[in-house]
Amino acid sequence: MKGGRYNTHNMLRVVEAQYNSIQSELKKISQIEQRVRIEILRIDSQLGDLLYLPGTTSIEYKFIGAEVLWRSRLSKQKRALTLELAKVLAKKTDLILKLNHAHVKFDAVKLLAERLAETRRV
Repeated sequence: MKGGRYNTHNMLRVVEAQYNSIQSELKKISQIEQRVRIEILRIDSQLGDLLYLPGTTSIEYKFIGAEVLWRSRLSKQKRALTLELAKVLAKKTDLILKLNHAHVKFDAVKLLAERLAETRRV
């Protein structure tokens, strides 16, 4: 019976390690998501600044060549960041599902270990 106890203890440690690994990965991906969102907001702010002429209250478009090129460059950067954000969010969703599965697995192994311990006491 000691062998069974040892195995459930090892199973519990393995499942807990898997859970902690996924949780760590999720934390990293959340930091990447935050960084990308901040970059998108920065670009949105720069694009918004191009719409306003200094000293005026109404929106006026500037059609100077350099500013049109700058707007185009910012738009390309924003598209690339939006694509990166979509990939990050997809990975984050996958990790959340894996984390949920690992949590359920951990609870099941923990319950199994407790019931085996109760059975041995009887």
